[in-house]
Amino acid sequence: MKDESYKTFKNCQRATFLIEKRQYSRLSIREWFFLRYHLSSCALCTLFSKQTLVINTLIQKLVKSTEGEPSTLDNKSKESIQSRINEEISKR
Repeated sequence: MKDESYKTFKNCQRATFLIEKRQYSRLSIREWFFLRYHLSSCALCTLFSKQTLVINTLIQKLVKSTEGEPSTLDNKSKESIQSRINEEISKR
């Protein structure tokens, strides 16, 4: 039983790495198939994938809209981002 949970952990760990990697570069065929298979059976990694996509999209929009301005966020902006993340996640 312990060995099985370790394998699951390692698969999820690999999947989260690939989820991040695919946002910045192309996955190999083998990586793509592994990720598709894993996401079809793992609700937690699927949720992580959705959250990561939303967060990265919002951050990219924020960076583009604030070019040339200081890169710190006030509390109102942070709350606004968190609210938008929650809205996007609830849509999916």
